[in-house]
Amino acid sequence: MKDEKVHLKTMASGQVAYFDLGQGPILLFLHGFPDTPHSFQDQVNYFKAKGYRCLVPFMPGYGDTSLPSGGSSSMLAIANMLDDWLRELVKDESIVVYGHDWGSIVAQLLTALSDERGQEPYKIEKLVIGAVPPMAAFLKNVSFRQLYRSRYMAYFQLPKVITKIQNDGLDYIRELWERWSPDLDYPNTHCEETVELLKQGDALANGISYYRHMFNPLYIFRGGSQPIRQMNLLLKKRPVPCLMVVGENDACIGIEVFDGGEKSYPHAKTKKVSVPGAGHFVHFEKHEQFSLVLEEFLMDA
Repeated sequence: MKDEKVHLKTMASGQVAYFDLGQGPILLFLHGFPDTPHSFQDQVNYFKAKGYRCLVPFMPGYGDTSLPSGGSSSMLAIANMLDDWLRELVKDESIVVYGHDWGSIVAQLLTALSDERGQEPYKIEKLVIGAVPPMAAFLKNVSFRQLYRSRYMAYFQLPKVITKIQNDGLDYIRELWERWSPDLDYPNTHCEETVELLKQGDALANGISYYRHMFNPLYIFRGGSQPIRQMNLLLKKRPVPCLMVVGENDACIGIEVFDGGEKSYPHAKTKKVSVPGAGHFVHFEKHEQFSLVLEEFLMDA
């Protein structure tokens, strides 16, 4: 997608930079950290050729996409901003959304907002999440082992961590990739391109701000009632078909943390698929297998 046009849409809640490729039913792809929209290149190529319209934004704070107006990086503020963007872009259509990592949380929130609102002006028809499970499953299954895997989240709360990572040439970002997706060959071109994007402007600080607004009480308490609404949206069961895809070798969020995730989306089509030989960036590492699994889910009416 590097040679494709990047569109810009400005709303009161912020500006979104995005790719809009193909025509047909809409697939929405939401990336996580540390990543860029380009990790979805193979899925976009595959589904564009199959007659789908692929919407792929830079997540808020990345590239030319702003943080939500007001400066909040809470997941609900980000979801509301992307909801505003979709309202501008899509009219009376159904959407299938795939969210990876932080994109998974945002996709879950967009699905909740859509479920509460109904059909207008768009509806999340199916939800696909990768690497991060439904919130209820995460809270139920978190263990000391998982807390150790997630130690980077605590590291990101330190006051001078952004400067330290920048002074070290973002080697820590490379370390996260190598730890979380151990089956990839390194150095990895996409990983290096992600590092370069995070060196631009405030991208690294913006990406880390997601963790601070989610886990740091200093940020949570500033949010008034919004953190409570955010958690309620994430924990309420939704009768929406959900495909959960997890790499068996993911060293960021363990496969066992997905146990029972199906209960959050009680629907006959909801299922979990584990991918052998894949780590955290499952759609990127095993792109052919992932695309086939996604296509099967799309075709299962």
